[in-house]
Amino acid sequence: MTKLWAGRAPSFVVALGLLLSLGVYGSPQVTQATADPDLVSVVPARVLETRIGQGFETVDGQFEGIGVRSAGSTTELVVAGRAGVPGDADAVWINLTAVEPSTAGYVTVYPCGESRPLASSLNVRPGKVTPNAVLAKVGEGGRICIYTSAAVDMVADINGYVPQGATPKTVSPARLLDTRNGPGYKTVDGDFEGGGIRAAGTTLRLTVTDRGGVDGDADAVLVNLTAVEPVDRGFITVYPCGSP
Repeated sequence: MTKLWAGRAPSFVVALGLLLSLGVYGSPQVTQATADPDLVSVVPARVLETRIGQGFETVDGQFEGIGVRSAGSTTELVVAGRAGVPGDADAVWINLTAVEPSTAGYVTVYPCGESRPLASSLNVRPGKVTPNAVLAKVGEGGRICIYTSAAVDMVADINGYVPQGATPKTVSPARLLDTRNGPGYKTVDGDFEGGGIRAAGTTLRLTVTDRGGVDGDADAVLVNLTAVEPVDRGFITVYPCGSP
C-alpha cells in the first residue's frame, strides 16, 4: 500500500504503471500514516484466523478456526467494537494475510453493505503466504467484507483505526488504472483503461482527483499499486506530476 502526496496536483506519475486501485485520500500534514494524529494506533490484535488448530486464535475467540475460504466467497468480518476499535469507527488499518491459496488470485476488502468493487487489496500466488496493509472503510454493522477469488486461509490483524469524522477520508476501493487489454480489465469510469504494456523507461501521467470518490482538491491519495508480470527486474516510482 502506497501513500502518495500529490501536492494538490490533479495527477501523479506512474513510471512503469500497470494496475492501480484507490483506497483513501487525505491531506499532507505528515508523510507517514502511522504519524497522522487522526489515525489512532492500537496494540496489534488478531481479529480473523480461518486456520484450525492450536495457536490459531483471535483476540476474543470470534472469527477463529472457521476454515478455508472457498473461491468466490465473501467473509463479513466484524471489526467495530473489537481489539480497541470503537463501535463508530470510520475505518480500520489492518494487516491482511493470505495463507497458501490453492491457485493464483486476489482479495478485495470493501465496506459491507456496498456492492463489491472492481479492485484488489491483495494479490496471491498458489502455495505462498502474502501480506498487505489495508486501510478499510467500515460498512454496515461495523463490518468489512473480504472477498477472495481463490480458495485460501485468511488472517487479519488490527493495527489502528480512523475515528468517526477524522482523516484520512476513506472511500470504497475503485480501480483508476488498468493497462491490460481484454474483457474484465476495466476502471471505475472507463478512463486509463487498456492501452497495453508500459514500455521500459516510460512515464504515465495518471489523473486521480474527481475520480473514485476523491475530491477535486484532495492533497493526496492512498493506492494499491500492482505490477503484473514484468518482463525483467526493475522498479516503479510514483511522484506528483510537475515535480522532478
